[in-house]
Amino acid sequence: MKLLQSFGVAVLVASAFVGVYRPTLAQAQIAPVNAQFPPALRAAILSGNSDAIVAAINTLSAGNPTLAANLAAQTASFAESMVATNPQAALATTQAALSVASRADVQAAAPQQAMNIASVSSRIVANPAVQFASPSGVATATMVMVRIVSIPSVFATSRTAGVAIVKSSLDVAKALPSTNATQVGEVRQSVQDLFNNTEIMLSSPELMQLSADEAARNDTLSVNTNGLGSNLVGPFQGTTDSQAPEPESEAQNNASPT
Repeated sequence: MKLLQSFGVAVLVASAFVGVYRPTLAQAQIAPVNAQFPPALRAAILSGNSDAIVAAINTLSAGNPTLAANLAAQTASFAESMVATNPQAALATTQAALSVASRADVQAAAPQQAMNIASVSSRIVANPAVQFASPSGVATATMVMVRIVSIPSVFATSRTAGVAIVKSSLDVAKALPSTNATQVGEVRQSVQDLFNNTEIMLSSPELMQLSADEAARNDTLSVNTNGLGSNLVGPFQGTTDSQAPEPESEAQNNASPT
């Protein structure tokens, strides 16, 4: 009986606690993931400020690149969980994780974590909601993750993931709006730089095939564009051959006026 009474009191106390501090749905979704972070990093992530997140990771890792890589990998995973509810914040958090993974000391100490961060980031920037929220931010993040997997030691940790990231990057370039043409070109250039890396290319037949496919696609686009240009530009634009003026004969040119 005493046990039942104690249980009943506990239930009432718990109910009262929940009634006073009942979290919102968004807080309930964030809390379980946030529990893994130190308070300083948690606060930085919730601020949505990429620089603050990087600063928190640098402070907490205290110069240890392996610890920095681990914290950045956790941050990237958390960013992916935010895509559905706050794509803008998800992108900012992703950019912070990529910034850490871009460090040479992190790539040397934890290449697998650097690849993991790039892989998670590729899924985030491929999301249409994230692309809509910040096309320019997506382009920048995509260029950074391609450069990360362009490091041979990072690419070697998972060639399959590396190829998937390159494919995703090309898809992102195709999906970005025409208003971001300059950044689209920069994304494609970052991929081309990877294609020019002999060490990486020789280690991956799949990447070599992807490079060949992309080159063929570009050749096709070039042919189509040139053909379109020849139809639209010329001294008799918009006319047919029958409409073009006939050149005068030499006899006509030499005839005296009457």
